[in-house]
Amino acid sequence: RYNTATNIVFYRRLEKLGLKVAPTDRRTPVQVIHLKDLNLFKMLEGVGVKTESLSEYADTLPQGVEGYEDSAVRILTPRPGQLEKALKRIAVALK
Repeated sequence: RYNTATNIVFYRRLEKLGLKVAPTDRRTPVQVIHLKDLNLFKMLEGVGVKTESLSEYADTLPQGVEGYEDSAVRILTPRPGQLEKALKRIAVALK
């Protein structure tokens, strides 16, 4: 229940910040977010937001298929009481 309720708000706010959120089941604690042509991984890392770059998954793609590299990351749903703090850090990273 927590993930579903939080992710609805999380997705909407991430999209308002200009990020794309990959479609996923709202119950899952892991999201994929993307910012075209920018190193989102480094931007978020710079403000203390822990993520995992999708460049780590490049070897799992079929030959000839381009991945997102560092412009897309896996991010966890913020823990209870941490949503606003996480969104503020993400907003700072995008400035």
